[in-house]
This record gives sequence, C-alpha cells and structure tokens, in this order.
Amino acid sequence: MTDERYLVAETSSGDRWDDPSEDLLYMLVEDIVDERGGSFLLRRIHPREGDTLEVSSLDGRAFRVVRADDDGVFEAHSGEPREVHAAITHWSFERADGAAYSRLGWRAV
Repeated sequence: MTDERYLVAETSSGDRWDDPSEDLLYMLVEDIVDERGGSFLLRRIHPREGDTLEVSSLDGRAFRVVRADDDGVFEAHSGEPREVHAAITHWSFERADGAAYSRLGWRAV
C-alpha cells in the first residue's frame, strides 16, 4: 500500500480531502444545492498532475462543470445533481463507461 495521493478535493470555503470517495463527491454536489451556491475543485495529483475539474453553481439551480487537461479547457452545464455526480465520478476514477460523462455535452471554452 502506498501513501501517494491521486486526487484532492477542495471547496470554496477551504475544506480539503485527499482521495475523496464517490459518496463524498455526491455530498459536495448536494452542498452546492443546499447552499444554492459555492464550488469545489478536484485536482489530480498522480498520474496526470495538473488535470482539474471544478463544479460550481451556475444560478443557484444549475451546475457549471469546467475541466482542464492536456486536451484543453471544456465546460458543461446541468440542472441534475445525479448527472453531475456521475460525470465527476467518471472523471475522478477514470471509469471506462463514458456515457454519463459525455451526456453533459462538453464544449471548448
């Protein structure tokens, strides 16, 4: 077993978690809904250091998701917390099934 971190989650209020679980990611999405605002940033530490994904409130009812990686910067919008959670879980854990991830309709920024 290694102590190396692979992913870090940080909220706009300064809370931070190393290697967040799927459940924690869902709680972070729900916090944005409950607070009608806020954001959190997921940052890869290893193996692709520098890749990021930020989830924020677009207008208190919808989400804005922005990802930055070697392919560029892309954003997507959704009003569905479960859809956002599925997409960020896919990104965070590099899942092979990209249906939920692509469903957000990413576009270059």
